[in-house]
Amino acid sequence: MGWKQQRKSFGIGRYAAGAWFTVLATVNSCLSPVLGRPPDQIRSKPFYFPPGCSVAFKLPTTTLFIEADWLGDATVIRLQNLFGKNACPTTPVELKDVYFGRSVLGLLDIRNGLGEKFLNIHVEAIPGSQPKSEPGQNHRDQGIQLTQASIAMFRYASDDPAYYDPNLRDSREYEIRYGSLASENSTLVRISCNGPQGNRLCGPAPFPRFAGLIIRYDLSQNQLPIPQTVSTDPMTEPGGILQFDQRFRSLLIKLEEPS
Repeated sequence: MGWKQQRKSFGIGRYAAGAWFTVLATVNSCLSPVLGRPPDQIRSKPFYFPPGCSVAFKLPTTTLFIEADWLGDATVIRLQNLFGKNACPTTPVELKDVYFGRSVLGLLDIRNGLGEKFLNIHVEAIPGSQPKSEPGQNHRDQGIQLTQASIAMFRYASDDPAYYDPNLRDSREYEIRYGSLASENSTLVRISCNGPQGNRLCGPAPFPRFAGLIIRYDLSQNQLPIPQTVSTDPMTEPGGILQFDQRFRSLLIKLEEPS
C-alpha cells in the first residue's frame, strides 16, 4: 500500500500531485549569516547558565555539543535538577533526547514567521541503534545529500468531496527528497500543514530519522499564505518548510563537532 493510500485511512483522502520543483542549495551557507549575530539576539535563557556555557549531550547514538542558550525548557529543567541552577556541566550529560528552544529560529536565520507562536522541536536516539564508530561521520555522509533537495506538494483535488470541507481543503502535504531521484540513498521526508489561514501547524509524519536520530518538530505557521502551487521561496509555506528542515539538519551536522 502506498503512502497516499495509507494517508486516506487516516482521513487525509485523495490528493492531486503538484509539480516537482527542484533546487540546488549550498549547505555550508545555511548557518553563516546567523553565527555572527550578537549573542543577545539569540540567547533566550541568559540567567539559567553562565555566559558561554556549552553542554556535551551523550546520546546513545551520537554526541551533540549545544550552547545552553539554545536549549528548550524540558532539557533546561533536567539540567537544573541534575546540576543546580546557573551551573554549567563540565562532563558529558547522558540523555536519550534533547529539546531545543525558540532561540534556534534565530540561529537558523528563519525570518518568515515559522515557529514564532508555537515551537516544539527535539531529537532523540533511535531505539536499539548502535553508537557510530567515528563521531560525526554518518552525519557528514548524509550532509552531502542536503546540497540537493526537491519538494513536491499534494492537496485535495477539486473533484473530491473533501475539497469542499474548509478544514480539509486547506490541508497541504509536502514531500522533501534529499539526494538525487535516481539515487538509492535518497531520503524522503513527509511534512503536513493544517489549519486555516493565520493559524496553521506544520510537522513531519512519520518522524524522520537522520544518522541515528529521530527528528520531531511542530511549528506554527501564521504569516504565510496557504499555497496553491509548490515553490522553494522561503517566503512561501513549502519553501519555508524546506528551508527549516534543511537548515536544522545542517545544524545537527555542526553540533557533532566541539565548538
